[in-house]
Amino acid sequence: MILAGEPGIGKTRIAQELARRAQEHKANVLWGWCYEPEGATSYWPWVDSLRTYVQATEPVLLRRQSGSGAAAVGKMIPEILTALDGVEAASAMNPDQARFRLFDSTTGFLKRASGGSPVSVLTRWSDMTRKLASVPTMHWQGRVASSYSCS
Repeated sequence: MILAGEPGIGKTRIAQELARRAQEHKANVLWGWCYEPEGATSYWPWVDSLRTYVQATEPVLLRRQSGSGAAAVGKMIPEILTALDGVEAASAMNPDQARFRLFDSTTGFLKRASGGSPVSVLTRWSDMTRKLASVPTMHWQGRVASSYSCS
């Protein structure tokens, strides 16, 4: 779901209500915000929400959840490499391969982190990041969302 509109029409309030309802159904809600920094990537709100999760999770659990994709996720969230002592940074790949590995590893990480419970990732995009958002990033976000079944 994408909430879009002019400033002040209630997008944040609607997102807060969605988060509250998701939490009532035992979903883990991760928030990501994007301000207007120069150099922000098209997936910055994901970095924001996942970084908070990584920082709040015990390393033993984090290692199990990140699986073999820890190095790839570490390209986007370096804190995971710090938390998981001994994980080497991802090796160099061509950009398309690296992007696929990042998206695939992050999807796997979110699936394992959910532990079978729903995970809601609520991201707030700035005008800048909406302009930067690429088709592959949007496709990945849809893939992440559709990989969870709702009952």
